[in-house]
Amino acid sequence: MTQAPKQGWANLICQHCGKTYAVVASRQHRSRFCSKECMDLAATRGEVHACPICGSSFYVPRWKVLQGAGRFCSRQCYGKSIRDQVEAECIQCHHTYVVKRSKEGATQFCSRECQAAWQSANWQGEDSPRWGGEERTCEWCGARYYIGKWKADHNLSRFCSRECYGHWRSRELRGEKSNRWKGGRAGYYGPNWKQQRKRARLRDDRACQRCGTRECGLDQALSVHHIRPFREFGYIPGENTRYLAANRLDNLTSLCQSCHMIVEHAVEQPTD
Repeated sequence: MTQAPKQGWANLICQHCGKTYAVVASRQHRSRFCSKECMDLAATRGEVHACPICGSSFYVPRWKVLQGAGRFCSRQCYGKSIRDQVEAECIQCHHTYVVKRSKEGATQFCSRECQAAWQSANWQGEDSPRWGGEERTCEWCGARYYIGKWKADHNLSRFCSRECYGHWRSRELRGEKSNRWKGGRAGYYGPNWKQQRKRARLRDDRACQRCGTRECGLDQALSVHHIRPFREFGYIPGENTRYLAANRLDNLTSLCQSCHMIVEHAVEQPTD
């Protein structure tokens, strides 16, 4: 009767002598023999097999023979066995063509030309998958175009192409109509803006606080970004002094042009 292995150990059967032996559980996937002697004997008592793909003879160690492995002489021949091909008949031209066994039954044509010819002859009227669609007028350029039944039923198409859709968005979804509208850019940041902008660049050692690029390596001065947008402070020239809070140094950070664009147009993530 085989004893249960200790905790952290596993019982395995030697692939040469058949004796049960214990091995550390973390090494059980790499252990095949109970001793070095069994491993050496298994390596010297192998068999010579013939590769079913190329026909060449090759030596298989004993432990592989016991596992039923060693059918092919190389990975290349093994790969060819997986990519085994069969013959099929094209339903359009009736010529025989070769296809992977894994795709047998999934393809019916020897080429795209035969597939297109068969569809032109058989997908007519009600037999066509696009039967039941409708013709529409593009809302941008006025051209007539055809859409399939599914898009017509769900009213998904209003433009004949992506270009027309892009032109329409550029005209109709801009400014306050855009879903990314944030209130526009403030034209005047208060009388102390120039001084605070200079102080912010000096404090940040004239380096972008996002990517580390230094101003001396750029063609223009670093941008100074309001961490909390200036418009949220509600500054009205001549009526209040809220620009002082908006332009505090702890609300300003220096950014290069690329990082400034990324930060300005970043999509805000919803909070829990």
